[in-house]
Amino acid sequence: MTDLDLLRSIGYDPGEQFIWFASDHKGLVGVTCTGCGASRLFETVSGTLCTGCTAAWKRDGKPNMETFRHEGHGSDTSTPALCRVCCLPGHERPAVPAGDLCQTHSRTKHGVDLVPLREFGECAVESCDRIAAGTLHRVAFCEFHNRRLSGIARLQGEGFSDTEVSDFCRTDPSAERVQELRRPHVDLSGLAPVARAQVLAILSLGLKKRLRSTPQTAARLAKTMDACGVLDVFDVVDWQPLLSDTFRRNGAYANAVKAIRSHIDALRLATTSPDDEMAKDSWNLAVFGYPRGDRIHFAGGPGPASDKVGQPMPPIRPEWLKAAAKARARELVASRKGKTALINLVRACAEFGKTLALREDGGDDITRLGRADIERHLIRLNKAEDAGELGNQVHAQAVVHLRKFLAVAESNRLVWKGPGGVLEGLPDTFRFVEGDHVRQTKIVAADETEGKSVPLKVMRQLLSAEGLDALRRAALHDGERGVRQAAGKAMGPDDAVAAVLIHAETGRRTQELVSLRWDCLEAREHVTPDGRTTTNWFVIYDANKVGKRRVPLPISAATARVIKEQQKRVDLRYPTTPTAKLALFPKHQQNPHGTESTTDGWFSTLVREWMTELGTIEGVDVDLDGQPLPYPLDTITPYSFRHTYAQRHADGGTPPEVLQEIMGHQNLETTQTYYQVSRKRQIEAVRALAPLQIDFKGVHSGLTSPEVDDAAASLYVLGGLAVPYGNCTEPNNNRAGGKACAFRHLCLGCGFFRTDPSHLPDLRYALERHLTDRTEVRIALDAGMLEPWTAEIAMPHDMEVAKLRLLVERCEAQLTSLDSATRTALEDRLDTITEARAFILATLPAEMLIGADVHAPERPTVIEVAPDNVTGGA
Repeated sequence: MTDLDLLRSIGYDPGEQFIWFASDHKGLVGVTCTGCGASRLFETVSGTLCTGCTAAWKRDGKPNMETFRHEGHGSDTSTPALCRVCCLPGHERPAVPAGDLCQTHSRTKHGVDLVPLREFGECAVESCDRIAAGTLHRVAFCEFHNRRLSGIARLQGEGFSDTEVSDFCRTDPSAERVQELRRPHVDLSGLAPVARAQVLAILSLGLKKRLRSTPQTAARLAKTMDACGVLDVFDVVDWQPLLSDTFRRNGAYANAVKAIRSHIDALRLATTSPDDEMAKDSWNLAVFGYPRGDRIHFAGGPGPASDKVGQPMPPIRPEWLKAAAKARARELVASRKGKTALINLVRACAEFGKTLALREDGGDDITRLGRADIERHLIRLNKAEDAGELGNQVHAQAVVHLRKFLAVAESNRLVWKGPGGVLEGLPDTFRFVEGDHVRQTKIVAADETEGKSVPLKVMRQLLSAEGLDALRRAALHDGERGVRQAAGKAMGPDDAVAAVLIHAETGRRTQELVSLRWDCLEAREHVTPDGRTTTNWFVIYDANKVGKRRVPLPISAATARVIKEQQKRVDLRYPTTPTAKLALFPKHQQNPHGTESTTDGWFSTLVREWMTELGTIEGVDVDLDGQPLPYPLDTITPYSFRHTYAQRHADGGTPPEVLQEIMGHQNLETTQTYYQVSRKRQIEAVRALAPLQIDFKGVHSGLTSPEVDDAAASLYVLGGLAVPYGNCTEPNNNRAGGKACAFRHLCLGCGFFRTDPSHLPDLRYALERHLTDRTEVRIALDAGMLEPWTAEIAMPHDMEVAKLRLLVERCEAQLTSLDSATRTALEDRLDTITEARAFILATLPAEMLIGADVHAPERPTVIEVAPDNVTGGA
């Protein structure tokens, strides 16, 4: 773990126990100080000044940076030249910086004759051999030590006593030694062996990752441990008080605490094995490969930041139950279950432990447990919920997950209850029975699920050019983020747009989106039944919540192009990192190689700032005057894109089983909520469409308005199979999912065929294609490229063209006969369904569409009345 060769190459001296950093080493990341021009690793003021120049800049009243550099202040410790007047023996005085006169003469008015002044002698500091420039506290000091003593007095807010001045003269180092100490270094000489090894390991780990803050963090850590007598970095719970005392003069300890904690966490992670971590009562989930930052506590502790309950984790008692919970958690970790499964297990066992604590023996004797303890537990939870001490959902989760835990133990009795098992001696009567369940309060009613998804009209505004421009502005809204973007490593406006577009078009969980790798895009070829080869695009992601890795999700070609553009941006940003190691959305801090993904917090903040930047957009509701009301943007969250994606699939007719697989839902009931909303929307559309439905002859065949109650509309929705340009009502073909047509799918001449204005774009395009095909076949026949029998088969039939023209004209006539308000209302009803059809066909590959009740529209399905010349001319 500690790379001694790497440490020696940057200046580590094992004998002296000092590290004098070579700032030009390729493994170190540094900047050039704008004050003194030296290459520095430790910068403190906006990354421009080294520590010494920062102190001088503050001492001079924080002047303009250009003036500060021009006056030659900074941390220059070179020996000053003599004053051109006071340069005679017995009168030697040094000149001021960037001048040729001593301090006294430089303040003299012009025109006054200058005469040599009396010398002050040598500087009173024992280690300094410079000429004194003046006196302070009646003691002569050179300009360098005069500034140092004045600066210390200013920081302390009070003057020095004679004793303190004497101590300063005896102990303060020379200017040359100060300059040497300002060179970036780590002093390990005063540390205990264990602490020294830990600092070296932290330094080695950070340098391998090329973390910018590592050298300064190691120096601060070593100095703090030496000053406070810390023998082991893991012994300190809170570093802030120690750093506050050590760095009280520069006030930079806030960021230092964060950096030190981060480096110590990396050291703990590198030195801890999974087996060692599992032996503890508090597990750092990063040891097992989970994202850093979360822990679970079996003996009580704060809840993980990602825990929706947001409450501390109670301790699990008695000991046998805690051991059993840890054994089950080990299985969950091994099977790559998500953090939520671990949290639910611990909370369920802790709740059961509270029930066992009510027994006389506290539940310590596992052999005395039985069915009565389960019943006692259920009664206690019911009473706690009734008293308001426990929420319904927490109550249900406590029962469900304890029941799952015991079911696992029962299914593998030999391991759990056999000799040596953690539940050895547990009676068989200790079990749940079929009737043990909790009546859960439905949080969201079926018709309220619609509120989770964003209406199509709103999504169009969000993803319009104006909406994405607002997103770009939001990505640069924070000035600090703008500085990072200028540095070339942060995610900027284009990255933000790519993240939103990919999220909207894939519907993944936010954590799954931000965790995408650079090589997540994959192309696969598919041979259609008619022998054509098509290319299907897939995004490969990890569904950690359900324990699946490298899950392929079909996407549209447009989404694939967005991912390709994002790949180019990341590749240019990190040219030296192999693409196989890059993240698609790299985080901007402590990630010099671009290998670590950003967090879902970044995306949540981005969406929140985007909604603020948008201000207001039109919603779907209108006021009494018919004017659209503003949409409540505060209801839009990152998860809104996932709900909207699922709702579009449900509206377009994707089978529930297919949508469940696409969304990664563990329970079909979760998927079915979208279909309840979809059915509601379809019934509303049926009420508007029913009077306009026609058959293959162009004659009205639908329900009349008074007939369209909910039951009739449901029958109308369920009683048709989607076919080209409309629906099929033939019962046998419907039952066979469209695979039992007795008439060779010649829908335009079939009495079971129905269509309506929602299919008008398909009808128009089909008519246009038929007319174009007829022209192309005639040209090929005249040119001798086709034989007559081939042309006869390829030529669209005159009756087919006539039927298409008739249906187009009838549908257009129906729309034209409607008044403007009615037609606008009809378009709003159908917009969601017609566009959902196009969305499904653009994202799902052909092999996944078998059995789907959808038809591919060749063009965007927007209801409109075509101009007269659309249907004319052969």
